[in-house]
Amino acid sequence: MAAAPKFVFSGGVACNTAAEFAQLRRELRQYGLENLKAELVAAGWFERDEAAAASSAESAAAGKLRIATGVKPFNPFARIVSGQLAVPYGNHLQRLGMQAEDTKFFVAQNRPEFDEHWASAEPEWIGKASMAQRHQFLLLRSLHWGTFNAATFGLDYEDGADPVAQIASLREALTLVDESERVAREYARRADWGSNIGLYVHVYPLNSVQAFHLHVLDDDTRGPTFDKLNHKNLPLQAVREVLQQEIAELEQQQPQSGESAPSVQPQGQQPQ
Repeated sequence: MAAAPKFVFSGGVACNTAAEFAQLRRELRQYGLENLKAELVAAGWFERDEAAAASSAESAAAGKLRIATGVKPFNPFARIVSGQLAVPYGNHLQRLGMQAEDTKFFVAQNRPEFDEHWASAEPEWIGKASMAQRHQFLLLRSLHWGTFNAATFGLDYEDGADPVAQIASLREALTLVDESERVAREYARRADWGSNIGLYVHVYPLNSVQAFHLHVLDDDTRGPTFDKLNHKNLPLQAVREVLQQEIAELEQQQPQSGESAPSVQPQGQQPQ
């Protein structure tokens, strides 16, 4: 039996610049979003939500495909936002008076032992410990497959979608990026972290948890694990830049004001 296809980025394990991220998304489009979805379903990270009500806008929009919330494979962030995993530290957004933001986002902590050893360079901790003395995760309260990772932001349109539909999807993703940054920075401000806040994502297939999580760091307190993982610490600003560039490229393909789109001849009919 042939092995299931798997998306492999030509850049290897490095993706921490806008140029690398743009290249990864080009390769992902070439690989095919349907192939990616099949890959993640086969691995157990995505599932078909057959029990969802037909009126569920999110399930309908995603073709009833969503991030899986089971225990094999174990996806802690998906289980947290779906209410299947209780956290001992409570709800940080509500604690800081951010009830409105809590309807869409959730702030998760690392495991206590990982936080405790944030400054350790010992082999048993480096690469696993928190990347800074203050390092938390902004989660998205959604199981929509298209927002499981920044790699697929704005790519969840139907096959064959015209540029207008693609632009609309990318603009929606850009809004999510902006909103994520606003919430993360406001959370850090209310938590009194200081002003040097780092916002990073790990993009598929270089990530480890298949549910969106924005790494929110106090960049003045980085530890050895940050340097160990820096090859894949993609700044959120780079995600924004690439989405903006993709929108601009699609907009350039649109007819200018006063121009009409090229006509399409019916099949079998020759131009006059």
